[in-house]
Amino acid sequence: MCNLAAENDLEVDPDGMRDDMGATIAAKLQLGDGTDRLNCLTSPVLIEGSADISFIPEITVIDIYNYLQTFSRYDYSTLRCFYKMEGYTMYKDGFVSDIQGVRWDLHKDYVAVKAKVRPRTNEKDPLTKLNYYSSWIIFNTQGTSTLIKSAYCTCKGG
Repeated sequence: MCNLAAENDLEVDPDGMRDDMGATIAAKLQLGDGTDRLNCLTSPVLIEGSADISFIPEITVIDIYNYLQTFSRYDYSTLRCFYKMEGYTMYKDGFVSDIQGVRWDLHKDYVAVKAKVRPRTNEKDPLTKLNYYSSWIIFNTQGTSTLIKSAYCTCKGG
């Protein structure tokens, strides 16, 4: 894989530490067209959540698939095995814990679900030495359909 990156003159960041995570997260929390820096959500990690997630809208695998298709790195061939529902399997196997629902007082059209996810291959993340990753998915509930606004995980894949 590294040879292919070198042949195509791509910048290589094997440990993911060059990414500006602050800017990435800020972009995921931005509302509107991004020109108003004050029009953004507070990170779900910083908001007290509720174990009652009944207010979180139901989503399907198709909703998640459609969200992932908005990124250039995910195409049909990349997602063709998505039906395996690896995330659900990890939940069922006990890797996902502390699931909470989050609401924003000032932005009532948005809700989120956040959770802690234990690394699957190691007891701790090899880079951060944390026992779990923090993850969240934000939903826009305005209108008749629920849309995934953004999602984030502190794991290397983000």
